[in-house]
Amino acid sequence: MPETVCRMFATRAIADAAAEELRVNGFANLHVFGGAASADADGYTDQLCQVYVLKASAQVLARGLVAGRGLVVVHAQFGRAGFAMTLLGRHGPVDDGLPDQRSAGPRYDDATPLSSTLQLPVLTSIAHPVETFSSVPSVLRGRWTLSDAINLGVRTERRAPLSESVGMPTLTSAGWHPTAVFGPLVVGGRSQA
Repeated sequence: MPETVCRMFATRAIADAAAEELRVNGFANLHVFGGAASADADGYTDQLCQVYVLKASAQVLARGLVAGRGLVVVHAQFGRAGFAMTLLGRHGPVDDGLPDQRSAGPRYDDATPLSSTLQLPVLTSIAHPVETFSSVPSVLRGRWTLSDAINLGVRTERRAPLSESVGMPTLTSAGWHPTAVFGPLVVGGRSQA
């Protein structure tokens, strides 16, 4: 989907030179405005709307065109808008009265990674909100682990500690390997079956 980039220049001649550099660099869908002595703001607004500039932006840009400035409107393909802005920036664009199109982008905060990633407001200032509602101590504080909570060691020599703790048999025997369902296991060129 194309992105529309508009840049205002002091004169139509500068706008023409900027448009030519865009053409040389492969931008075909572009329009140059300005320099018409008899054009009024409403006429420019209509012309800009016909090339898919939003009406509110077109009204602001039309005031600059009536004052004798030149304007380049380019519809850059996805991923090329930044390049178009760089090329237009070489020709000394002037303030067009529109807010800056280059967004600073989302800000990331290490203290609130989920809210930052999803660009959502932080709902609480409590450091460990899950503790408040669940009464379960935080894994981040102290040396508490899930293994401690269900009375299992963190490291164990037992083959199936969970199955043994709850008194359930394991699903496989000691000599069985998952690849046995596909035939004998071949390791290093010889069969292990």
